[in-house]
Amino acid sequence: YAPVIRFETIRAAIYFAVQRDWEVLQYDVKTAFLYGELEELIYMEQSPGFQVDGPGFICRLLKSLYGLKQAPNIWNKTLHAKLLAMGFERTESDYGLYMLKEENEVKLLLTVYVDDLLLMGPRELCAKVAASLQETFELMTMGNVKYLLGVEILINRPRREIVYCQRQYVHEVLKRFHMENC
Repeated sequence: YAPVIRFETIRAAIYFAVQRDWEVLQYDVKTAFLYGELEELIYMEQSPGFQVDGPGFICRLLKSLYGLKQAPNIWNKTLHAKLLAMGFERTESDYGLYMLKEENEVKLLLTVYVDDLLLMGPRELCAKVAASLQETFELMTMGNVKYLLGVEILINRPRREIVYCQRQYVHEVLKRFHMENC
């Protein structure tokens, strides 16, 4: 199993960031599950298209792979170790929320939902942390958060306002049940 951050925690973290006029930047870790090292021996049949001639040859996995039951947990452990090495602390209240502190003052927040990350802090510090993460993982920079976990997030920094909207999700549900005109 791997911990999954509660949306309430994400909302609280965004509120904390907006009240301090911090950036709320979104990143996606590309092929996250492939970074983890396996802790046990796992063998599998050869994939179609990757065949070494020989009767009944199999492959030994060296890295985690999408579809393995333990893949999310291995990825989470890998990311957690990197964040601890960078000086982050994981909160006890929600294992998907990390804080970077200096002299007991929170300088940056980081939320983790599987491979989706939000960095919240001053722009320069966010850039420094993202660059450090890029040394280990390939990150896709998505800019200021706009859409996360099916929720549109609108932030008005000058007014310190946040609006959460699920308009697109509602439209998709209505369309799925052929109720667009109700």
